[in-house]
Amino acid sequence: MNLISIFSKYPTQESCIEHLETVRWGDNPTCPYCKSDKVARKNELDKIEWPPCSPIPRAG
Repeated sequence: MNLISIFSKYPTQESCIEHLETVRWGDNPTCPYCKSDKVARKNELDKIEWPPCSPIPRAG
């Protein structure tokens, strides 16, 4: 596979991200720390409550 064929197959950043998420997570994404199925995409992080296992820094 060369760069031109990659751009042909995944013309947008979103299509590429969707493919990589499918390769990495399949149909069942889980937290890599506690294996919880309460996960979200990076751009949706402000819409969920973080589990205690999360290494995300918290304000306060």
